Amino acid sequence: MINEINLTLSRTHIKLNKQVYIFIKKDVNTEYETYILNKLGEKGKYKNSFRPDESSIQIFVEGNTITADLETGEVEQEKLRLKDEEKVFQGEK
Repeated sequence: MINEINLTLSRTHIKLNKQVYIFIKKDVNTEYETYILNKLGEKGKYKNSFRPDESSIQIFVEGNTITADLETGEVEQEKLRLKDEEKVFQGEK
């Protein structure tokens, strides 16, 4: 028997102020990761981050992947949730 898993994927895009992302590119640390998370309104549990190259950073939060392009200031957040969790998150039952 195959169990069906109902997932939802949501994406959020923001653009950082140019002065911010140029500064972040020079010195990425948890303070700047926190800045990005706050701009997204993200309250999930922080896991870790990764710099695949000098012009980008990926931030991992429980149920989320956030990718920031430090050349352009573009930030994309992808959230993956079970549909039942999504209903509870939105206050439905």
